[in-house]
Amino acid sequence: MRVLKFANLVTIRMGEEGMRSLVDLLMFLGLPGVAASALAVLIKESIPLSLNELSQKTGYAKSHLCTHLKHLAFNGLVKVKKVGRKKLFYTDGDTLARLILKHLSELKSRIDFAASETNNSELSNILLSYSRRLHEVIYLGKT
Repeated sequence: MRVLKFANLVTIRMGEEGMRSLVDLLMFLGLPGVAASALAVLIKESIPLSLNELSQKTGYAKSHLCTHLKHLAFNGLVKVKKVGRKKLFYTDGDTLARLILKHLSELKSRIDFAASETNNSELSNILLSYSRRLHEVIYLGKT
C-alpha cells in the first residue's frame, strides 16, 4: 500500500489506482474529501468496517471521520449497525448508483428549467434533447 495525495485535501491509502478514481467521482458528485474517502473504502471493501478500521484505511483521525460518517448516514449513503459496543459502517451495493441517479435527476431538472426560460429556440431544442437522453438514462438506472 502506498499513500497518494490528490485534490489538495484527500489522502487515502490505496492498493489500487481505481480507489483514486472512485474518490474523485464521489467528490465530483459533491461529497467532501473525507466523506468521499470513507465512502469509497466502504464501497470497495463491501463489508462492515469499524471506525478504527476506516481510520486505518483512509489515514484520517477517528474524530474527523465520525462527523462525515454521521452526514453520510443521515443522507442514506452509509448504514450503521451495532455489534456489542462497536459501531460498524457499511453501504448497500447500489449506493453509488443511487447517488449518480440523484445527480442526473437534478441535472435534468436544471436543464428542463433552462430550456423553458430561454428565448433561443435552437438552444432550447438542444437542451430538451439532452433532457430526453437523461430521462432515458435515469429510467434505465431505476429498472
